[in-house]
Amino acid sequence: MLQYNKAQRELIQKLEQYETRGIPLSIDGRTASPYEIAEIICVCEESSYMADYVVDENGELVQICFDKVLHY
Repeated sequence: MLQYNKAQRELIQKLEQYETRGIPLSIDGRTASPYEIAEIICVCEESSYMADYVVDENGELVQICFDKVLHY
């Protein structure tokens, strides 16, 4: 079993709250669990990820997408 640091545990907890509300989570274009997202984001030292909070026409959160930020 993996050991999560404090930052990962906090991220997992926050993402689980969104997931419980039925909000889909994805990273790099594929559906992912809070655990998968935390592992990828917190382990990738050479890459940065940005969360994109997608809202509908009423301003309601409908999806959270994490995308790799490309540095040029």
